[in-house]
Parts: sequence; C-alpha cells; structure tokens
Amino acid sequence: MKLKINKLAILLAVPASILLILLGLSPKTLAFDPFSKPCSSGIGTGNSAVCSSSSTGTNNANDNVVLRDIKAAADIVAFLAGALAVIMVIVGGFTLVTSAGNSERAAGARRRIIGALIGLAIVALAWTIARFITDNIL
Repeated sequence: MKLKINKLAILLAVPASILLILLGLSPKTLAFDPFSKPCSSGIGTGNSAVCSSSSTGTNNANDNVVLRDIKAAADIVAFLAGALAVIMVIVGGFTLVTSAGNSERAAGARRRIIGALIGLAIVALAWTIARFITDNIL
C-alpha cells in the first residue's frame, strides 16, 4: 500500500509542479503562447495588417490577466489529465490483454480503465465549468 501512495504522490506532484512553473511565467515572457488569441498579446501585438484590420481596433477580452491565467491553467490541467487518461487506458488495455486468464489482473485492468474514464469525465466537466465562469460570469 505504501508503494501505491508514493506512486500517486509522484503522479500528482509532477503535473502540479509543471502547472506552478507555467503559471509563474507571463505569456509576454514566453516565446510562444498557444493559449492566447491572435492580436491580443505577444511580440509585435497589433503591428501586422491582420491585427490592425479588426473592427474595434482594441481587444478588451484579454485585459484581465487573472482571467487569462485561470483559462490557461484550466487548459493545461485538462490537457495533462487527458494525456494521462489516455496513457492509463492504454496500460489498462495492455494489462487486460496480457492477463492470460488471471481474473485478478483482468479485474484490476478493468478498474484502471474505468477509473481513467471517470477521471477524464470529471476533468472535462471541471474545465467546462471553469471556462463558463471565466467567459460568462466574470
């Protein structure tokens, strides 16, 4: 049981560390920010013909840094959880296929697959709620 707790701690600590590192970096300090909208932030904002041809001329949707960081964090956590869920489903499927009739290993593999899918559903719901709140309520 102690070994499982250590694996779980490592599994939770690595994505949390990456998230904290990424939250500490401002999108303007990064060379490329995949979570920002075009013409809203970054090097050369508004200097290109595409950015200057917008109808309003300014983009006030991303003025709130906190909301932008919350959205970026939610996107990163959802991406990491999705990747981890895919890996867990693959490992569970491989274990299920190679169980060779061992009912305990097959049951453990099924529990792993079901747990990964339930976790993915919870993360997807949390991401949807976070995006709804930041886009519509705040």
